[in-house]
Amino acid sequence: MREREEELFEVLENLLRLRNQCSCTIFSECGLSDITVKQIAYLKTIDEQGDVTFSRLAEITRNSKPTITEMVNKFVRMECVYREPSPDDGRIIYIRLTEKGKKIAQAEHLALRRMMLLLMESRPGTPHRAAGKSPVTLPERPETKNCTIPREPLCKHHKLRIQMRRSSYRSSRL
Repeated sequence: MREREEELFEVLENLLRLRNQCSCTIFSECGLSDITVKQIAYLKTIDEQGDVTFSRLAEITRNSKPTITEMVNKFVRMECVYREPSPDDGRIIYIRLTEKGKKIAQAEHLALRRMMLLLMESRPGTPHRAAGKSPVTLPERPETKNCTIPREPLCKHHKLRIQMRRSSYRSSRL
């Protein structure tokens, strides 16, 4: 039983690592491999809210308006958002995502889709290998599937997440 638990933990950890690799690839494609978790969360919030103003974003994120203005200015320089005046009231400015901003805000979903495609490409009995990487067996139906998963994630915030999960899992088993 303990051996099976360890095996499942390793498979889950490897799946998470693959998802993280896919999301890091998306960030790199946008030219933003150093984006922080907090910045991603703000972009997700803007994406989820639709018509969001500076005041509303400050309220949602529990930040001051000057903090939001500074953050939005940074996102504008990163080409992730733009300001759009309300057609009804020119005093109201909406924060809108650019295509790049949308891609980052939806990176988690896009990464899961990429991960599914990678796993679907690697059919049972056909190992999927890349140079310098060993295949990792992933369960699929009764058969198994081999898929290449890097040993280390690409982005710094994903390294921290995996370390936290690993230590949390191991401490819960004691």
